[in-house]
Amino acid sequence: IPLDRDLFIHADVYAELLEDTLAGLRPGDSLDIGETKERTGFSRKYVIPFLNRMERDGWVRRDGDRRIVIKAIGPGKKP
Repeated sequence: IPLDRDLFIHADVYAELLEDTLAGLRPGDSLDIGETKERTGFSRKYVIPFLNRMERDGWVRRDGDRRIVIKAIGPGKKP
């Protein structure tokens, strides 16, 4: 899955990262870059493209430096 023009991750890894990033969050909750770094283990270089991909896929929307969760992953559900 392309995160950026020259940055790709495997679809299964993307799905796992979505689960980890959205764990315990509901629509209307927000994430910042630091929290996403902690949840994914990514550096800022990878977190921003990852968040941008989440935005393109409809999981979050940008609000300044924060991302607002649009849809959440329920227990036992896969992205």
